[in-house]
Amino acid sequence: MLLDNPYISDVRVEKETNSLKNAGFNVSIIAYKDIKQKKKEIKNGCEILRILDKNLENPLSKTYNFKLNFFINKIIKLEFDIIYCHDFYLLKLASKLKKLKPNTKLIYDSHEYLKGWPFFLDNKGLINKIKGYFVWKKLIQNEKKYIKNVDLIITITDSILQKLGKLNKSANKVVIGNYPEKIKLIKSEKYFHEKFNISYGNKIIVHSGSIYHSKKELLQLFDEIKKHNELVLIFLCNRPYISEIKKIVNSDLQLNRKIFFHDYINNKNKLISILSSADIGLMHLRLTWTAHKIGFSNKLMEYIQAEIPIIATPQEFTKTINNKYNCCVFYKKHNNEFNKSLSKIITNYEYYKTNSLNASDQFLWEYESDKLIYNVKKLIVK
Repeated sequence: MLLDNPYISDVRVEKETNSLKNAGFNVSIIAYKDIKQKKKEIKNGCEILRILDKNLENPLSKTYNFKLNFFINKIIKLEFDIIYCHDFYLLKLASKLKKLKPNTKLIYDSHEYLKGWPFFLDNKGLINKIKGYFVWKKLIQNEKKYIKNVDLIITITDSILQKLGKLNKSANKVVIGNYPEKIKLIKSEKYFHEKFNISYGNKIIVHSGSIYHSKKELLQLFDEIKKHNELVLIFLCNRPYISEIKKIVNSDLQLNRKIFFHDYINNKNKLISILSSADIGLMHLRLTWTAHKIGFSNKLMEYIQAEIPIIATPQEFTKTINNKYNCCVFYKKHNNEFNKSLSKIITNYEYYKTNSLNASDQFLWEYESDKLIYNVKKLIVK
């Protein structure tokens, strides 16, 4: 298994490796180097080799081809029957390995829709944005070229699968949602109130994980929070963007009393328990980015597991879930529309909370695990 991170905490990969291991597969993970992590270790019964590096993320760098060939020569000496490639950065490496061992099967597990994810726009400064644009275009070109060598395409939504399927019509294809493993929810109903000294009469909105608001959207959101005396907002996030948000909040006395910050919790059981002490989950995506519009939302799953209603931008996947369970209220802009959606949830709170509870047992990794094993085994006998 090829992985574009050091495998310190990657819940999706952990679920997949455990499922494969329990089905009788021997799984080794080749991941990025990290000076704080062991180069080689056994984790949950899987061998981890941390030998790759971030040079593989820039196919236009001067050292890219040298590094690529260096890693190919290292990995090809190992014994393997299946190459399981996570995401686009390592697809060229995986494809080159398959070419050298043509009897191996290649799985491409795509967590994002690369062509619809212009991540370079988040780079600081015009020059870095321009450089990032050309790297992005080259990565798209590589995905289009090397996906043709893939035997099984795995991705997270039907819409992404349709788009990737057009690039390789002969490959097997399956959607495997990044659903959580079943847990026994231990509610922490007083956690946020006690940690931040929040009155029990207040309504707590929580935002978990990466923040995709523009600065303008954040200011609009904060204005809406100010209008409601009973509302507070809590961000659970460790990303660099949070430091900019803290500066905005600290410069405004009113916001300082209504907006709080908490580190993101990597332990999923603990995270869900903490989220359950909020009243409403906030999910905001960049719907101008196709990758967000047609992608999967981990936030949605976290909020549903925490059994809290959700106020969200209308992503395709979320709308599909909501058509059946009606645990979300949607908005497009932080203005009157956001206010109306918020009021709708608060007025009908028990209805939406019950719906979230009813949905919490319907989206579980245990169901997705069966699909994963079936498709990998099918690949072997193909």
